[in-house]
Amino acid sequence: MKFPSFSRWPRSELRVWLTAFGVATCVAVMRLSGVLQFVEFAAFDQLVRLRPPEPTDDRVVIISIDDRDIRKVGAWPMTDATMANLLRQIRAAEPRAIGLDIYRDLPIKPGNQALERIFASTPNLIGIEKIAASESMGVMPPPVLADRNQVGFNNTIVDGDGRVRRGMLYWTTPDRQSHTSFALALALRYLDREGITPQAAPNSRNMQLGQTVFEPFRGNDGGYVRTDARGYQFLANFHRSDRSFQTVSMSDVIEGKVDLDLFHDRIVLIGSTADSLKDSFFMPLSNGLFRPAEPMPGVELQAHFIRQILDASLSGRSLLQVWPDSVELLWIFGWSYLGARLSWRIRKPLRSAVVLAGAIAGLGGVCYVAFLGGWWLPLVPPAIAFGGSSIGIVTYLAQIKEELKKSKEFLSSIINTIPDPILSKIAITSGSSSTMPTAAWSASRSTPCWKKPIVTFLRPTKPPSFGNMTI
Repeated sequence: MKFPSFSRWPRSELRVWLTAFGVATCVAVMRLSGVLQFVEFAAFDQLVRLRPPEPTDDRVVIISIDDRDIRKVGAWPMTDATMANLLRQIRAAEPRAIGLDIYRDLPIKPGNQALERIFASTPNLIGIEKIAASESMGVMPPPVLADRNQVGFNNTIVDGDGRVRRGMLYWTTPDRQSHTSFALALALRYLDREGITPQAAPNSRNMQLGQTVFEPFRGNDGGYVRTDARGYQFLANFHRSDRSFQTVSMSDVIEGKVDLDLFHDRIVLIGSTADSLKDSFFMPLSNGLFRPAEPMPGVELQAHFIRQILDASLSGRSLLQVWPDSVELLWIFGWSYLGARLSWRIRKPLRSAVVLAGAIAGLGGVCYVAFLGGWWLPLVPPAIAFGGSSIGIVTYLAQIKEELKKSKEFLSSIINTIPDPILSKIAITSGSSSTMPTAAWSASRSTPCWKKPIVTFLRPTKPPSFGNMTI
């Protein structure tokens, strides 16, 4: 198969392709080097915030422990007796699962034995541990719950800009011990009542829960560049809601002010929301268009992860998906070519600006609709490629126009210095006997030859004679 030579391409087509390829290559290099990573994170966060609000998830209830609750119990950490009393009341409502998002590696007297009895007699209770990592020594789980395999880790992955956009399902430590995340452990307790258990996906080592295969995060997925992808991570598909989960205070539960039917057949999370304890994280929903960033309590973040796992397993709502790197590069080049092509065809500045702005808006719309469907498409790199190739073509056309203007001025100056050849011949043959007036001769020299009537040059001032014949 023979491909046409570049030399046979029209110059305009070649210029468009070269510009699009050059700009797309520069943008791809910038992206792969990580220069655009934080800009892409900001675009991702904006897409999350622009989502339409969703109703409150009634499958998860949060029992919050704020500063007012701490003052009421009189100490922090709360004593084992207070915790045992709280768990006893929740257990009486028969929830599907109870998540204790509070570290309890050491006893806090009094009431240690009562709390251990609650731990041992509550099979749907999940405690937490923090796995040791490079930046943390870790926290051990409650011994009784660890012996019963009722523990999940609550380590949180924070991106370089201080925000959480990924969750974890499993983590294998250097000693080859596999640990389950706190959110997944609670979700599995809930799904067990629905007859859903983890399965190996067909032709894959990935985990399948119900209708969804959970694809593990890779280091270059979405806007990430060479990111640590150890463990079984996933891209978080956060829901936007004015009130994501029902929340009640610990004090109200202990004092009997809460109807315990609220906890029946649901996942109940217990965790701190107190500002003084600083158990909070920034996430895409932390910012608003007209308000400063506000961190989200860690217990609410775990609730979001649980909700995503349940939605994916029960209703097939997938976690965020991304294109392969090769397809993303083609996407960037396609927008680069479109910008160059439109700028070449539409050369009127006002019309060109309107069309290009409309194309950028269309790109944003496509990415937004895809995001609503669970796909994170590149937005910033194709926008930069589109704008860069457009500017390149506009600059090239302006340069060509300026060069053409200079060429016309140069040719005009050359033409004005060339004498009229016909008049020069008449002047030579007529000599001093020419009857053409001096003023007319001067006027004819100042007038270009192409503006003079032809008859003017051919009409003699005196009819020539040939012998005895006069014409």
